[in-house]
Amino acid sequence: MVQHNLFDDSLPEMEPGQAWRELALIAVQSLARTHLTFTTNEVWGAMPVHTPINKRRAMGPIMNAAVKSGWIENSGQFVTTGSHGRPIPVYRSRIIAQRSAVA
Repeated sequence: MVQHNLFDDSLPEMEPGQAWRELALIAVQSLARTHLTFTTNEVWGAMPVHTPINKRRAMGPIMNAAVKSGWIENSGQFVTTGSHGRPIPVYRSRIIAQRSAVA
């Protein structure tokens, strides 16, 4: 049994479930409609405030699903912001690119 501090306002962290995955995909699709490029940091920022997930790597499968759906593609570029300097992939919107090609 896990005990939580009664005076702690934060929510306990949980494993990503189906509802969380759907929210994450909505966040990715929304960013792909409004940003030419973005990282998973922006996706996390677009998520509802209280989405306590205990594994930051949970976003990887979401990004892979968005690539397979044709919404985004990996740009081959990386940024190093926070996260102890680890490289973060930059994704490019295919939604905006498709709109630009039609116009």
